[in-house]
Amino acid sequence: MIGCLPQVACPGDERFDAFRRSSRTKLGDGAEERDDDHIAHYYPWTDFDDFPFNAVGLGLNEALLRRLRSCAPGAEVILNFGARVGVPVLFDLFEANGYKPEKLQAQIVRQHAGTDISFFVALERSLGGTGFDKDFTCAFYSDAGGTCHISATEAQAMIDADSEAAIFHEVCTIRGCPI
Repeated sequence: MIGCLPQVACPGDERFDAFRRSSRTKLGDGAEERDDDHIAHYYPWTDFDDFPFNAVGLGLNEALLRRLRSCAPGAEVILNFGARVGVPVLFDLFEANGYKPEKLQAQIVRQHAGTDISFFVALERSLGGTGFDKDFTCAFYSDAGGTCHISATEAQAMIDADSEAAIFHEVCTIRGCPI
């Protein structure tokens, strides 16, 4: 099975809106506008609350992995990810759902100007002061080579200061083989 599913909570999602407000994170400029390709960028976050990895924007992907595992237990899966939560978290997603992950390909790409990153900012802020904030930051970069790691909070500050700021993240293809 080959796929590429959104990993960003829909800006119009009621629960995401409450989560974002509770962490005092503003919605990115223009995020309320629905472009023709809206569903390629966002998924209905609340609909996937029963999946633990929904907490980091991977609920739709986890639902797919579980469904595939139950319907075709011997099938391999290949998925594309905008690895904004970091590759280790993506590998954890595969392993928790019965797959051995292998990164097949990766490259650093510019953050799509039409995709809001407030979900990732809210995620980082919600962990602030818990001790987990030292272990988890989203994976953005301030350079096209992917050598200058910045958090989502830092990326958003750059965008707020200059709407044309160049922000980057990894895009990778991961194969999961059933364990």
